[in-house]
Amino acid sequence: MRLRTVTSRHPEAGRRSCLEPQRLTVGRFPTKFIDNSSRPAEGLALRRRGNRVSSVEEISGANSCEFPETDSREMSNGVASALRWVLQELVPPTLENTMLIEPNRVQPSEPFKADAYCTTGSSPGTAVPTPRAIRGTASLPSGWAPVHYDTAPCTFQVPFEVVGPEQGPTVVVLGGISANRHVCASGEFSAPGWWRNLVGEGLAIDPSNWRVIGIDFLGLPGTYDSHDGPLSLTPEDQAAAVIAVLDHLGIDQVEAAVGSSYGGTVVLALGAEYADRVERLVVLASAHRPHPHATGVRVVQRRIVELDDESGTNTLALARTLALTTYTTASRMDKRFRHRGRLSGTAVGGVRSPVEDFLDDRSRRWANKFDRTSFLTLSASIDLSDVNPQKVTLPTTLIGWDEDALVPGWLIDELADSLAGPCRRVRLQSTWGHDAFLEGSTEQVAALREALEAAS
Repeated sequence: MRLRTVTSRHPEAGRRSCLEPQRLTVGRFPTKFIDNSSRPAEGLALRRRGNRVSSVEEISGANSCEFPETDSREMSNGVASALRWVLQELVPPTLENTMLIEPNRVQPSEPFKADAYCTTGSSPGTAVPTPRAIRGTASLPSGWAPVHYDTAPCTFQVPFEVVGPEQGPTVVVLGGISANRHVCASGEFSAPGWWRNLVGEGLAIDPSNWRVIGIDFLGLPGTYDSHDGPLSLTPEDQAAAVIAVLDHLGIDQVEAAVGSSYGGTVVLALGAEYADRVERLVVLASAHRPHPHATGVRVVQRRIVELDDESGTNTLALARTLALTTYTTASRMDKRFRHRGRLSGTAVGGVRSPVEDFLDDRSRRWANKFDRTSFLTLSASIDLSDVNPQKVTLPTTLIGWDEDALVPGWLIDELADSLAGPCRRVRLQSTWGHDAFLEGSTEQVAALREALEAAS
């Protein structure tokens, strides 16, 4: 096994220009610089995201709750970038915090982007038409049953979406349990995808060059019928769903499989169980197994949801509120929200805090677009993860963030040390914490591109 360690400093540390070369190190020795001015594709991606001087994330950590999607579409890139810089650098802290913590006051009609997957929030980006997209549904083979069932408890099917040239190199892209088959915008399906900062025209995975496949995980609505209550599904079951889609499309082997969060564990299971169907793996913010601290949080979430036997909207929102506090870092929360609460006769305990406004707003909107049974199924599936790294012989890139509390660096190191195949371990830093896989930082884009270069 070959282990290559890459470390990188996050752009927020020092607020460097995105045009300034940024150092990556392999082991203890500097090996390369990333200079966006000499990388036309990457420079284009940054400019398209409204970054003439520095990226939106570097300047303000802007997300879809802070800046309405309509603004980013209507304003020119230069104006949008300038406005965000002014908000971060020039507006007095009290005014800035008021705008950040009370998104409804800034834009009450801003649409929630749960269908485009967000945890604590990702920047809205711009939905750019990409090559033709198709949607369809694949069936699991006759006689197939999930790992924990002797016979299939119901009939399963796998909704999928494919974007990009039919003859191009193919990549399977999977996300967290809230993600779905809609990875990126296209002419046919114009809504922003859940990985809008990484997949799109000029981005790390460009559908003009790549054929991108996304699926709905088993357990989501539309993937099964005639079953009462949550299902016991594993990442291996989800890997079988991916294979069903590839068989349906007549694809013998894909050049790469990329997975983030829960999707990363599914990608590992895909490599372990179906090594002949994929050339290489890229895993972000994920590992082969959960660890007890993260499992403990999910146990509390599931118990909260189980308190409600009806639709579960209220308890689902409360469980989501707890989850949101684990997706980011304490330093990012401290930067975004005022610490002082305000007296309120309707609030629990008589005090309403700025961060409470944000958590309630995001959680309720998410709960209105997700369902109780799907959440219980997929949350439990994370804790059923147990992929044997010794069965993974394919070239694998592991990308993780030191600040990630749900998938800490030591757990990814454990995976890297145990993989049977060649492994490249990439360490990054971000105040986004676990959510950093959604961020699309310069270093993340570079790491993902490098991981996929050999496959294309």
